[in-house]
Amino acid sequence: MRRDISQKTEETAFRPFHQKALGNRIGFRFADGQMRSLPYLQLIETQFHPDIGVILEFAGHRVTLAGRNLMQLYCEIEAEEVGEIVERHSRDFAVLPNACYVEKIQWEKI
Repeated sequence: MRRDISQKTEETAFRPFHQKALGNRIGFRFADGQMRSLPYLQLIETQFHPDIGVILEFAGHRVTLAGRNLMQLYCEIEAEEVGEIVERHSRDFAVLPNACYVEKIQWEKI
């Protein structure tokens, strides 16, 4: 059963869950409208690199998140609180210096 994703009035680079439950998925929404998701249960390793971004190693997939101010996003992923990550979610956030902004989601099969 999937947790409900919170609906915020402001646009954000990621959305947390309202409730915790086992077996949840993390969704990825690309700038071109494509959407994909993977279960948290398959998340093997997470890495934060200030120069690269956030790297998520799933069973069979690697997802790299590039952008700015991604430390909060990384911490929320570690806590399994993120329900969806949105690539280039708002042009307004692209210019705010302290806002979390995901410029690129790179999806690879490994």
